[in-house]
Amino acid sequence: MFDARMGRGWIVIAVTAVIGLAAAPGCGSSDDGNASGQAQADRATSDNPTNAVVDDTSTGGSDRDQILAVLDGIQADFIAERARAYCAKLTDAGRRQIVAFGRPYGHTGGCVGVIAKLAAMTKQARVKQKPTKLLAVKVDGDQAVAKVSNGGRPPEAMAFVREDGEWRIPNPGFTNEAPPKKPKAVDLDKELEKLVRQQGD
Repeated sequence: MFDARMGRGWIVIAVTAVIGLAAAPGCGSSDDGNASGQAQADRATSDNPTNAVVDDTSTGGSDRDQILAVLDGIQADFIAERARAYCAKLTDAGRRQIVAFGRPYGHTGGCVGVIAKLAAMTKQARVKQKPTKLLAVKVDGDQAVAKVSNGGRPPEAMAFVREDGEWRIPNPGFTNEAPPKKPKAVDLDKELEKLVRQQGD
């Protein structure tokens, strides 16, 4: 049994359902469904052959306001199938994580191609996205950790890194590992210390 998890509340359920559809024999494997997702990935990358990501959003206000805008924006981008805008909200490490996540399923086209495929599959499966709430934020210079919740899921920590004046997500949580049976409590101070150490390496 395969259990996929993306980690962040706004897309965990969607991708679990999507990957289940893609992996199940006879589900999500019709030429029409694959052609639709592949055509979307091709459109997402054809006007940018290097697959470079350009952020099409600008934020202002406090760090909390900017982080909330990224959090809300990345969810809206996934729902609206704006793969390029979604990937622009990630660091290089975050985009590499998405590419690695998509590789076992044959999803290509870099971050933009993988997200285009997953968003199209989610829409085709009619999976509803629940809004993610920002509960708290701790900032230390160009690193921040947010406590977020989604639906009935327990709160979790989410890291943000400021690059070129914009907050981005270094770890979107794309993993093929099963979620923990008992989630740990979120300690923003410890999570921020860990993030600062990781960014210093």
